[in-house]
Amino acid sequence: MTPVPGFPPTPPMAKARSALVHLALGLAGWGIATLLSPLVPVGKKDHAEESATLPSKTPRPRLDVPGGRQILARLMTRRDSGEALQRPEWETASLDARIEEEFEDRDVHETATLKRITDPEKAYLAKADILVSRDLDSLINGKNGPDLAYAFRHGRMDALEIRDLLAARLPDHATHPAFLRTIYRELVDHDPLRAEVLLEDVPQPKAIQMKYDALDHIAEDFGPEQYFRFLASIPYSEDPTESRQRRRLHRKKAVIYLSLYESDFTRFVEQQAPGPDRDFNLEIIAKAHETSSPAEAVRVRRLTKVLQGLDGD
Repeated sequence: MTPVPGFPPTPPMAKARSALVHLALGLAGWGIATLLSPLVPVGKKDHAEESATLPSKTPRPRLDVPGGRQILARLMTRRDSGEALQRPEWETASLDARIEEEFEDRDVHETATLKRITDPEKAYLAKADILVSRDLDSLINGKNGPDLAYAFRHGRMDALEIRDLLAARLPDHATHPAFLRTIYRELVDHDPLRAEVLLEDVPQPKAIQMKYDALDHIAEDFGPEQYFRFLASIPYSEDPTESRQRRRLHRKKAVIYLSLYESDFTRFVEQQAPGPDRDFNLEIIAKAHETSSPAEAVRVRRLTKVLQGLDGD
């Protein structure tokens, strides 16, 4: 190698050490790539490209348990620290047995909601809902095995592959109403557009309820812009029950966003498309300022009336 001007030539022993270091790094990189390869489906596109082309793709709507078993088999035979991935003990027990065991002698899960349920069948479903949601959260977020949420977020697995894998791993859970709802709720946080495919076979009333449920549990870093965009995918309804649910959701989120963004959130809402969602949020903001800043409350209410007048023109 030609010496670089101003630097002394590299001694032969240093060259040998450098070659060995590069060889070791190359082998380590190959080993890591081999270890992670089961998480990357063959032929998977770049995440950005996939998101951009998603609306034109034909999804795989039916539950593919055999496909899930194949993915599961690959993941379970991965070697982490020299040992095969171990299933948690609770995964080998039936859902019925675990409900009897976990809820019989202790009241750890006995929330106020459960205590109000007197019908045995409804109580069973509520308890199963708690276990299904907890178990799926554990598996999706990498507490027991590969981090499926991370794989989804980075385009290594799609929502249907995760659904199928979990159905193969937890067949008792797959028949429970909380199964799809929990998976959707967990994945929406990472990419609402790519999680939407999970709702393709779900009747519209149930799909709408799943969206409301997801929005109710969504993380705080799901900002106002994402929140309003997601909300726009749920048609506004005059149904009293749905209207109350939407207003309750607005109150909850507006309090969070006002505390985080203050006047920036107010300006953001003022610029939203005309309609009940914008007007109700402005009313919430005005009420929030009644004690701390009465002048701002008056300004927001006056602006709301002006905007409503313009909407009618």
